[in-house]
Amino acid sequence: MTISGFVLYLPDAAHDLVSTKRSFSDYFKRRARRLLLPWYASLILTVLLFSLMARFQLSGGLSLSQSWESLWWHITFLHSWNPEQRYTLNSALWLMGFEWQLSLCLPLFLALVRRWGWVALFALAVALLLPYPGRWGHLPRFLFSAELTLPFLIGVGAARIARRPDLFFRGAKTLFIHFWLLLTCIVGFLSHVACVEAQRGNFAAYTAALSVAAATIHMTYFPGYWPQRFLSQPVLRFIGRFSYSLFLIHVPLILLFDSLCIRFGLPQSRRMNHFMLFCLPMMLGISYLFYSIFERPLQQKKGPQPA
Repeated sequence: MTISGFVLYLPDAAHDLVSTKRSFSDYFKRRARRLLLPWYASLILTVLLFSLMARFQLSGGLSLSQSWESLWWHITFLHSWNPEQRYTLNSALWLMGFEWQLSLCLPLFLALVRRWGWVALFALAVALLLPYPGRWGHLPRFLFSAELTLPFLIGVGAARIARRPDLFFRGAKTLFIHFWLLLTCIVGFLSHVACVEAQRGNFAAYTAALSVAAATIHMTYFPGYWPQRFLSQPVLRFIGRFSYSLFLIHVPLILLFDSLCIRFGLPQSRRMNHFMLFCLPMMLGISYLFYSIFERPLQQKKGPQPA
């Protein structure tokens, strides 16, 4: 969610707050063109794959009748609001409902910044985390997925700092900025590990968000250092092109691999080797094919491209 907030706001982050030339309807159309066709295609392919797995009596398969209700929840992006439907079709997709919601709220968040400043935006995020009494006290946390809103807004703030460092560092020496960002990243990572061990999920997410935000600012502010050089390798850049497609379909393919391992009696100790030799290359190849069919044609259309 932090990286999503970062890349969504990055094109406008160098402006005063947000480009006034971009209307909400244009923003919605770009997001829909970027997300919806691959999303719906992945749902259909997932249902077909799980139906075939059920037909051949592989573990994890679902019949069409079992998938029908879940499919409608996912089509409308409401599955994230229903705990019973979040993980029924594709466990990786539970996050996309929240991401769609927050990406559409981004213009509203920035309108709040224009009027009252960045402090008001993060005050809103913190307010969503608080419990409220009464019958409807759970609604703010429920409607805005409060635990994910703050990491998303941390990414938005990181984009602003990365594009306008002069507003935040104010003449600080390069060595100090380098040290401060790396320290934030390391402390956030260690805090994340500690929170995971202590089973404090929300705090683990927040500390991970701070670590990722510091890392992205560092790579933008210091483009010649090793993190950006590493991530700029041709192989990683190539995989990054179809990373959305890979995200959408990787879980069903892994479930199919696990089901086949169970069917053929492959011991757990040998599955990782087979995964690296067979499943991972197959997963990358199918993801690239999925990207070529459902994602790349829309990206090649004329006009401003979404982040």
